[in-house]
Amino acid sequence: DAGQILTDASHDQKRIKHSHAAPGRDVPHPPPGQTTQALLAPPRAVPRRFIRLNALFHVDRSSVEDTLRALSSEIASEAAAGPEGGAPADDVRAVPWLRSDALRFYSLPGHVRLSRLPSYRRGLYYGMDASSGAAVRALLRDLGDGPAEVLDLCAAPGLKACAIFDALLSRGAGGTVTAADVDAPRLRTAVQIVR
Repeated sequence: DAGQILTDASHDQKRIKHSHAAPGRDVPHPPPGQTTQALLAPPRAVPRRFIRLNALFHVDRSSVEDTLRALSSEIASEAAAGPEGGAPADDVRAVPWLRSDALRFYSLPGHVRLSRLPSYRRGLYYGMDASSGAAVRALLRDLGDGPAEVLDLCAAPGLKACAIFDALLSRGAGGTVTAADVDAPRLRTAVQIVR
């Protein structure tokens, strides 16, 4: 019962404190079931990962829904085959504050390996953190409604630059995005993403 668990925890803490006070003694390990740390600690959750749909492939609601259905199915198949024991097929969640026509962000279970998913390999979406999406959203808010010229000086691997470009296209106001970086290997990756 709860009273016994708390008593056991208090006893364990006293034993650990006592052993620390006595030089040369190992910290005793309580037998299984004798400590509350494991019982009361929150489960270790794997952080969720984020994706942004590639605007080139998602021009209408139907194409977005098709990709999300395929992605959910692939996640469920991968999870069923892996040690995680399966993930719900509906565990693809929209990120509400990053869900405009240009910034279609979704979160996935953290254990999902994008590189294994056929829809990822086809380029239907990018693995992109929500914090990068927040930076793009903040920039877009400040651009106004007219044509924009954006210079991204730390652009590699190019995902934010692509998101900015997609947003400019969706606004219909025009503009340019110039992306540069000093890291040549990362810049090569950016060139591959842009193509």
